[in-house]
Amino acid sequence: MSKFVLERHHNDKRKWIYPRRRFIALLVVGMLSSCSIADRFAERSVDYNIQAETIKNQNLLNNIIRSAYRKPLQFTDLSTITGQVSVSGAAGFAVPFGGPRAGFIFSPSISASDTPNFTVSVLNTQEFYKGILTPITLQKTYACASGDSNML
Repeated sequence: MSKFVLERHHNDKRKWIYPRRRFIALLVVGMLSSCSIADRFAERSVDYNIQAETIKNQNLLNNIIRSAYRKPLQFTDLSTITGQVSVSGAAGFAVPFGGPRAGFIFSPSISASDTPNFTVSVLNTQEFYKGILTPITLQKTYACASGDSNML
């Protein structure tokens, strides 16, 4: 009878040790991975540059189409992009009132947010309109067509 009690006690102890180790390992992995989620600025910067290029190309095409139909032109520029990244985590335990058989309840949660803000400026200054209304010389047209950037 004492042998059965010892084995049962040994198995109960092992049953509680391994989940603790797994929990600690998961907690450490979770904390380390949250740093990699929050520090992806380089990828976002490249994405924002591609989006800014797309916006400029689409705005230029829209103005070409507007001018073909003699509609008023509207020039804008994506001037500022700011953002904030945050990652947070929490874990909670609930102690059972029904004894060890009722079991413990563990409730982890992780949340991440990325909130970019951007400013679109209307280009309606005198300097902008002077530059856009200045005729393009034949030499600059030839330089653009031939790919010679030295003549620009």
